[in-house]
Amino acid sequence: MTETALIRQILEYCNYKNLLFYRTQSGAIRTERGGLFKAGTPGCPDLTGCVDGRFVGVECKVGKNKQSDLQKRFEKLILEARGEYWLVYSLDEFIEKLKIYGR
Repeated sequence: MTETALIRQILEYCNYKNLLFYRTQSGAIRTERGGLFKAGTPGCPDLTGCVDGRFVGVECKVGKNKQSDLQKRFEKLILEARGEYWLVYSLDEFIEKLKIYGR
């Protein structure tokens, strides 16, 4: 499974359960004139959501993939702001995190 497939699974689950999560994207796009358009913030989590009034950032990984230094920095910022940051390797791990809220 790819990270993109895991993200898709989680979003489908959230849609089914009527949970507020959406894809957060960052990166760069080459323009027609050869310039570079940067979107998002490097290191931001794959998914952003809100559960029972709490901000939640979700970083999705598969296999032996690890967080980058930028992702670890973003995690620290979210936690310092009293939000939640979930690093998940499967849909089951995501569902386990939701159980904290009785979801």
